[in-house]
Amino acid sequence: MTEIPLDALFELAEQKQSNAFAFLKKEKGKSFTSEEIASAIRAPEKMEMIFKLLEHASANADHPIKKISAKLPFLSRYQYSQ
Repeated sequence: MTEIPLDALFELAEQKQSNAFAFLKKEKGKSFTSEEIASAIRAPEKMEMIFKLLEHASANADHPIKKISAKLPFLSRYQYSQ
């Protein structure tokens, strides 16, 4: 397994978060699972990363992301809320 340098990992996470937020903003009023968002931004292999970024964003008031909880965490839905 190849290790990714920490600064490259942070850059990748920042890029995926930016893409996910932009997608949700464009689709304002609609909600999506992390899997649907990952697919929409052409990053299905990064679905777990996107899920964790959305979880973090929805738990912090300074982000415009709202979480709609589901029984199974990966089925929770997210939407842009500003």
